[in-house]
Amino acid sequence: MTIENEQITPADAAIVSSGTGTKGPEERDLPASLKEEMDLCLQILREVLGEFDEKLLAKFDEVREHALNASAERFSGILTDTNPNQDDLQKVVDIIDKTDVHEAQLLARAFTTYFHLANLCEENYRVSVLHSREAAVDDTQAVDPVNEMTCAYHQLINEMGPAKAKELLDQLEFHPVFTAHPTEARRKAVEGKIRRISQLLATHELLGGSDKKENSRRLFNEIDALCRTSPIA
Repeated sequence: MTIENEQITPADAAIVSSGTGTKGPEERDLPASLKEEMDLCLQILREVLGEFDEKLLAKFDEVREHALNASAERFSGILTDTNPNQDDLQKVVDIIDKTDVHEAQLLARAFTTYFHLANLCEENYRVSVLHSREAAVDDTQAVDPVNEMTCAYHQLINEMGPAKAKELLDQLEFHPVFTAHPTEARRKAVEGKIRRISQLLATHELLGGSDKKENSRRLFNEIDALCRTSPIA
């Protein structure tokens, strides 16, 4: 459940089910295909963490569940926490404060991997939606409703006429700005693993039998490697 007309942002909606049966309202609002892919990634990540250290997995689940509860309260518009006297966000802070440096580093790496996977699933879903929209557009149409530039151009002509529109467009200046966005500053080693995970996810649902098992095995290996790779040089 969300506040009317408010869209849940990817960063705020923890997005995937925890594997413990707990789901926040924002999780149920996700498109089915996106949620299935995110559930798969989380399931494999939890297997990776569990094999590495059961205590790390338990702490990962605990922090994530408290964060989910805090997120659910923020976006529901009403108090949905079964324990209203418990500050879930403060619980997360308390858990991290009691964690030693080595464990905190492992936990940070686990959540870094988690958010890499969540962002990847989102990107894949966004691309698939755009492709679906483009495929539905007749190539004989004067205006492509998917392409905002063509819509704006035709609206400009309708409002000002061709001559005035051309005069205005001739005055436009294009100044590209290059920013150091975190997603662009990822290490090449991390980027390569994310790219391979994306390719495996793209074919996962199309496979069956032994091919799907092999795909899942390779996903496990890539997510395991991603989790073990330092995000900085």
